[in-house]
Amino acid sequence: MKTWISNSFRVAALSTLFAWPVACDSGESEDAGMSDDGAAGEDDAADDDDRGPLGKADQAGSCEGHCGGPSDEVCWCDEACVAIGDCCTDYEAACTEPATCDEPNPAGCGSDDECGDGETCVTDSNACIPSACSCEGGAWLCTTDCNGGTCEPAEEPTCEGPNPAGCGSDDECGDGEVCVVDSNECISSACDCQGGAWQCTPDCNGGVCQPETTSGCSDPNPADTCISESDCIPSGCVCEDGIWACTPDCSGGLDC
Repeated sequence: MKTWISNSFRVAALSTLFAWPVACDSGESEDAGMSDDGAAGEDDAADDDDRGPLGKADQAGSCEGHCGGPSDEVCWCDEACVAIGDCCTDYEAACTEPATCDEPNPAGCGSDDECGDGETCVTDSNACIPSACSCEGGAWLCTTDCNGGTCEPAEEPTCEGPNPAGCGSDDECGDGEVCVVDSNECISSACDCQGGAWQCTPDCNGGVCQPETTSGCSDPNPADTCISESDCIPSGCVCEDGIWACTPDCSGGLDC
């Protein structure tokens, strides 16, 4: 009986002895876990508070796909990074829209190539138009010179003198005139002013507008014939009602 009690007491004592460190270890482990979690939470909460200006090396991250928050590196991609100074180098290109200017570019043209078809660049000494402007921050910033011009319709160069082309019909002549083509004279039938010079066709079919005759006589004037010993040529003739009325003398004629 004494032996059983003695053995039971020993077992209980040993159980108590070995159970105490386990309990202590368990408590210490739980406390350590709570301490670790608390420290981790504090680190996470300190991410935003620890932000500050970065050097060029730390700005090497990219904002592609990270706009509004941190990048995969140390730099940031939100609106606050501008004031803090920890933006990634590509923040503006990736996450912001460039400011635009509402008004048209006030710069003038510098050459005819900048104008449309049929226009030329004209510089007015009485108007100061800058030669170049750029849109920065929503406002136009221009050069201080006055070398810009305006595009205006180009004036066609003119040719000196009247059109040398001859008439082609009586309709091209004035009242009381007819178009007469002289075979002894070469007059172009058409000419065009190009680059300040007349360019004409190589033909000789152009005529000259002359007053229309009202004689009505189809035959040549008898007084304008050559002198012949056997002929009597009047000194003067007049066409009356389609018939030549000549003087009765024979002292006329031409030396042919």
